[in-house]
Amino acid sequence: MQKWKDNSNKKAIAIVRRSSSSQERNTSAETQEELIRSYCETNKLELVKFESIIETAYKSTKRTKYKKLMEYALSNDIQHVLFYISSREARNLTDNETNEELIRSGKIIIHHISDNKVYWEGSPDSEFFNRDINTVVNKQYSRENSTKMKAAYKTKAEKGWFPYRHTPLGYIHKKDSDDYGNPVKGTSKVIPDPNHRNVEQVNREFELRSTGLSFDAIAKEMINDGWIPPSKAKGYKSTLGKRLKNPLYWGYFYLTDSPVRYEGKHEVIIPVEILKKVAAINEGKKCPHKSYGDQNNIFDGWLRCGHDDCGLSIVYDPKKKKIKATGEDKVYHYYRCSNQRKIHPKKVYVNEEKIWEQFEPAVTELTITEDFAKDIRDALNETNKKEQLAIKTQMNGYREALKALDAKETKAFDLFDDGTIDKTAYRRQVLKTQNDRDHYTDELERLQLEISSQAMVSVQNVFELAINAKSRWKAMKREKRLGYLKEVCSNQRLDELTVRYELEKPFEILAKMKENQNWRRGRDSNSRRAHTLASFQDWCFQPLSHLSVESFKFG
Repeated sequence: MQKWKDNSNKKAIAIVRRSSSSQERNTSAETQEELIRSYCETNKLELVKFESIIETAYKSTKRTKYKKLMEYALSNDIQHVLFYISSREARNLTDNETNEELIRSGKIIIHHISDNKVYWEGSPDSEFFNRDINTVVNKQYSRENSTKMKAAYKTKAEKGWFPYRHTPLGYIHKKDSDDYGNPVKGTSKVIPDPNHRNVEQVNREFELRSTGLSFDAIAKEMINDGWIPPSKAKGYKSTLGKRLKNPLYWGYFYLTDSPVRYEGKHEVIIPVEILKKVAAINEGKKCPHKSYGDQNNIFDGWLRCGHDDCGLSIVYDPKKKKIKATGEDKVYHYYRCSNQRKIHPKKVYVNEEKIWEQFEPAVTELTITEDFAKDIRDALNETNKKEQLAIKTQMNGYREALKALDAKETKAFDLFDDGTIDKTAYRRQVLKTQNDRDHYTDELERLQLEISSQAMVSVQNVFELAINAKSRWKAMKREKRLGYLKEVCSNQRLDELTVRYELEKPFEILAKMKENQNWRRGRDSNSRRAHTLASFQDWCFQPLSHLSVESFKFG
């Protein structure tokens, strides 16, 4: 059988793919390039093109840069396509099948440098079978990673912080610093850009738009005033249009492919009056809705219409009535669906006090006593000790593995030093050791979070909101009440005159535990008594606390 090295076509293209810009300065990037070039030299391949791209490999439809490079290789008779590892080639079955057809037809030869694997038309079926398995494993990794990231984004959004890496002009991400000035992982928050010129530029754009100017007219003004260089005028209008409709400037945001609106804790950098006018223009109105930005519109963006085909925001629509006896005007605070989709045949108004009254059962349902909280806390502490003991044992195993990696790295150097292995093999072993070390370090960090007091912090946060809640609810001001409801309720909606909602998971479990006092673990192993405590524990013993109650603690 003819070997691939006998092929006279030695032209090669190397595609180094990263999933995001955050990997651009990865410590192994130079090592990868060095190994690829060394591989070409060893196998007498002519590296015609070396491309580093930032692009996902999880979905074939989104791999535009990769496809252009593959088309370039095919159209320029470049037969050898080099990837550092299998996951850089494909994490989806579509590209995997497409490339196999190209390989079997003799159009390309694919190399996975790190695995020292070459796939060409003479490769046996078993090799392609192993390649399929690698692709499936890579796909599953991407799937799991995507699920984890979405969950992390949702958790951060629910706390009021914009979770995505890229912020619009005028904002940046800032992390808290430790005692040594190093950024603390997981503390990123959106703040106004310290570069005041960027904040001023956004304000000027919104100001011009609030006067009714078109995007073309705004672009001309911004260029004439020196905000935008003429060379960037072509793409400016497109980014301007997106910016002037970005909800983050209004103080809220959405997650990708989700209709749920999240209220942000970030500072709004555009004056409210300007935002009102721009919002009206964006909606095609001559003037802003009278309730937009009104301080009385307390449910704006949080309470939504309960009709299945609507789901729009509930708006504030007050009514004035003159009192004959005094001649004074009295304001009645009413709310209704905005009905922009014309679903409802008529406007249905609900008094604000009636809305508050319908949320009272939620507070009653989740209210617990100090003694009840102590019983739960004691039971969880007992379980927590057992959990922590198991985690410490696992952490010790990872520490031993890290020690073994140090010995392995030392041994690799000794083999290289005495000439037993060459530089390429040595670099490959070092890179493998670095990857393993990163894995064990990440696992130790994850377990350290689990073994910390964060779980009991979650419990305490729940108790802060639940203990004697009913008696204190009535004393709260309306802003405090709304903040409290945002912590304990979800899926809140107004179905004409009726308020509907669900309790957040921990409070729903507490309500069940309060109803059934046989929740304590271990009293009857054949019953369901332990179920609710186990569910509460599953929610609480997670790496991060789910609640932020500093603003809503009962005084």
